[in-house]
Amino acid sequence: MNFKKVFSVILCLIMIFSVLPPNSIVVFAAEGDTEIEVDPPTEEKDIVSGDFEFKIRTDGTAQVTNYTGSAEIIEVPSSAEGYTVTAVKKLGLGADFKAKTIVLPKTVVSVLDYEENPESTASAFYNYKTLENFVVSEENPAFCSVDGVLFSKDMTHLVCYPSGNPRQSYVIPDGVTVIVEDAFWFSEKLTELILPEGLIEIEADGIRGCSGLTQIKLPQSLRILQTNAFMACSKLKSIEIPEGVTEIPFGVFWSCYELSKVKLPSTITLIDSYAFAACYPLTEINFPEGLLKMGGLCFALCSKLTTVTLPKSLQSVKASVFQDSGVKTIRGYTGSVAEKIANVKGFEFVPLDEQKLILGDINFDGVVNSNDYAIIKSYVLCQSKLTAEQLAVSDFNEDGTVDAFDAIAIDMHIHTAV
Repeated sequence: MNFKKVFSVILCLIMIFSVLPPNSIVVFAAEGDTEIEVDPPTEEKDIVSGDFEFKIRTDGTAQVTNYTGSAEIIEVPSSAEGYTVTAVKKLGLGADFKAKTIVLPKTVVSVLDYEENPESTASAFYNYKTLENFVVSEENPAFCSVDGVLFSKDMTHLVCYPSGNPRQSYVIPDGVTVIVEDAFWFSEKLTELILPEGLIEIEADGIRGCSGLTQIKLPQSLRILQTNAFMACSKLKSIEIPEGVTEIPFGVFWSCYELSKVKLPSTITLIDSYAFAACYPLTEINFPEGLLKMGGLCFALCSKLTTVTLPKSLQSVKASVFQDSGVKTIRGYTGSVAEKIANVKGFEFVPLDEQKLILGDINFDGVVNSNDYAIIKSYVLCQSKLTAEQLAVSDFNEDGTVDAFDAIAIDMHIHTAV
């Protein structure tokens, strides 16, 4: 009898499946099968999970606020007690940080150190001197890593260079338009940094403290330098700012102790406070016509800078602009700001409107030197313009035309004089 019941059941199953079409699937509906999730907190709270500390935010996401472990490889988790980790604020204080590699999961879309400050873009990782390498999940929608360097996903923003990486030379990839705030913060091992044509902006402290750099070529595409961009690049010897840059902000080259030569573009309108402070050996800098304002202590402690020529266009200068520098003589025009600052500070004033013009002295500083060559070269290459006064003394070979032959003649004159 039992055999007959079993046989009947098997026969029924065979009949049921025989009427189903090929490749069909039997689907069973589940009653009340809703996803169970962690409820977001009504107010922020702090939790600890393993070696990580988190802030659980009211949107139901978690932010890493500290790491207390000692691993060489820090793998940031994608979740903490059921909350998705979407942000990293800190992985410990710089002095305590010992890791060499940071691994970011696909869930982390923010690494802002000062998330509460909308004007700051500094990452959470800028002050970790042992850090050599970033690894980012390929599924991460916000970030990627190339050669151990952290970039935005679209590779337009260089977010953070691991300052403990042992390489001495680094070439920023083409396509990068912005070096983010603090990106190369005290990357002291670098002796060469090559910036791509197409780079538009170097944010605040972007290349600060790279004490191994002796020179750096700024691309012609660069338009914006922000506060302290090259501060404490203590071995940098010369710099040429490209045409199109209009401002030298606060402290950009402050404490570049070996900077001796600066070439400013004709587009500069502002040199802000402390811009070149403590550039002790600075002897050559041009102040182009079009410059409107100079802040306080711009050239403080520039002890080798003895004579400067200020343009007619200058409208405002802080009295402390040359404080504790070597400046003793100011050249300029009668009644101008140049004369006023000379009188206030007790400097010798040499009026240019009474001075005999010298052929080839394009910046009117009384001598024909490399500054004049740089100005005429820029003009010949259509990178800048000359005023009528400058054109009058630029035809060095006196053939009636200001062109490349005048630039060559000035260059030959300079080297012959030496």
